[in-house]
Amino acid sequence: MTQRIAIPSNEGMLWPHFGKAPQVTFFNVEDGQVKDSTVLQAPEHQHGAMPRLLAEQNCTDVICGGIGGGI
Repeated sequence: MTQRIAIPSNEGMLWPHFGKAPQVTFFNVEDGQVKDSTVLQAPEHQHGAMPRLLAEQNCTDVICGGIGGGI
């Protein structure tokens, strides 16, 4: 099984709000083992920008928090 996992990040650290993350780190995982990773600059915070980036990068999974309207 092959996965491409996206995690919102900034300088190698997890970023708490997915849509406003400065970067996104993508991990390529094969048979449960991380094979490599890529860090990309995140798109501007606009409606639909992050999902487009994920689709363009063939992302299969996202690990994050801070999605949706706040209270």
